[in-house]
Amino acid sequence: MRLQDTLFATVLLASIPAAAEELCSQGQCATGSYCDFSALPSPVCRLIPAAPAATVVPPPATQPPPQPTTFVQPALVPAYPPLPESAPQQASPPVGTPSAVPPVAPPQPVAAPTDGWVRMGFADSNTTQSAMIHRIGIGYYGRRDVPLFDLASSASVPVSIGLAAARYWYSDTFAVDVGLGVQWLSSSTEFESGNDTSTTRQPAVVGALLHVGVPIVLSSYRDLSVLLVPEIELGVTNRTTEAEGDADNLEESGLSANLGLRAGAELRLGMIGLPQLALESTFGAAASVEIAKATQGNDAASLTSTRLLVPAVGSPLDIFTANLSLRYYL
Repeated sequence: MRLQDTLFATVLLASIPAAAEELCSQGQCATGSYCDFSALPSPVCRLIPAAPAATVVPPPATQPPPQPTTFVQPALVPAYPPLPESAPQQASPPVGTPSAVPPVAPPQPVAAPTDGWVRMGFADSNTTQSAMIHRIGIGYYGRRDVPLFDLASSASVPVSIGLAAARYWYSDTFAVDVGLGVQWLSSSTEFESGNDTSTTRQPAVVGALLHVGVPIVLSSYRDLSVLLVPEIELGVTNRTTEAEGDADNLEESGLSANLGLRAGAELRLGMIGLPQLALESTFGAAASVEIAKATQGNDAASLTSTRLLVPAVGSPLDIFTANLSLRYYL
């Protein structure tokens, strides 16, 4: 810088305060100064101090964009053993679409006992009982006594009636027995005296017997079936004696009703090549009500008896006869 320029600058700087004071005395200060009224004895224009240079802060370095955080699920140890895998489930149908009803599995057949015996409600090939279904067996059930009033002795006399019955198996567990017996007895007495012969006919005795039973198979093994048979029997008898002249006829009658329960077994004789034949033996108890009555005109007499038979036999021999029957299946 030249010497004259330096001197000019010095004079200019020195004249600025003087000019500032002069303007302040007139109430004005130059640009870049202010009037300081606290100065004594007169206000003074003072230069406004220059502001410090602003510090330039460099922009922050460019940070990389945040990376997504990946969460890693720690492996879990099951507290219980895993369940068996099930069939995959089908997707649910849309709302408003009727869902198909899954088919119901048919019931599984119940296994029969493995000890050879087949009990009620089971079926097995080890028994021939199933071969009896819808077959009819015809048999003889022995004889039954039905009471009849005898006016001559004023007592009840038994009338023996034979009973034949048919058995029909409508399943391998249940059957029905229907038996019927009919009795007609007539007698006569002949007297001979020299060349004279006289015959006296006795009044005929008529009787009927009805038997109904329901055999139930409790168990079976091969050709043997164990049975329980509830049954009922009704029997009636009648005898009419014609009186001479205008006298009334004598009517003698009887009625019996038996309600019993028998248990036993039926053995089919298939082991000897006769599967159509069956032998049955049973024992049981019965309650019996018997009424015998005689009437002639306005006169009447009657006898009533009630019995409970255990076993249901009339004599010890009946154990082997009345409860043993032979049956033939058609």
